[in-house]
Amino acid sequence: MKRNILTVVIMALSIVNLVLSAVIVFSVVPNVNKTNNLIDKVAEIINLDLEAQNGNEKIITVDDLESYNFEEELIINLKKDADSSKENYAVINKISLSLYNGATDFDKVKSNIETSSATVYDIIRKGFSSYTKDEAKVNEDKIKSSIIQMLNEKYGDRVVQDIVFGSLVFQ
Repeated sequence: MKRNILTVVIMALSIVNLVLSAVIVFSVVPNVNKTNNLIDKVAEIINLDLEAQNGNEKIITVDDLESYNFEEELIINLKKDADSSKENYAVINKISLSLYNGATDFDKVKSNIETSSATVYDIIRKGFSSYTKDEAKVNEDKIKSSIIQMLNEKYGDRVVQDIVFGSLVFQ
């Protein structure tokens, strides 16, 4: 009789253990998934790439970049504020493009940029012209990334890595 009671107690504890394990699985796993999704969204917002780098893809260092400078001052009309009829402008002095010199068509792209600086200025104008003065101040990094994207679409993928404005003043 003692063996039967002991067997019943062990069986009851095993069932309780199974039930508690199921509760833990069904309560912890969804929370872990939600946390993982939140981390992915935050990483996407701050442009972190959490995926492993492809072995064929080269990591671009500062030594792989070459600067190309534009000395002309660029004055860009910004979108008007809804509550103001005053014209707003962005004034940019000394624009510098960081070009990846390891790209296959680097020399061609560099010569195209040298000969068509007006196209580069036009792309920069397009990047700024859809923003009001206040929006442009807040979204400067977003504007830079959209300009880089438009330049890469125009001249070749991954050649333009960064754009730097020596002086950016909003009036």
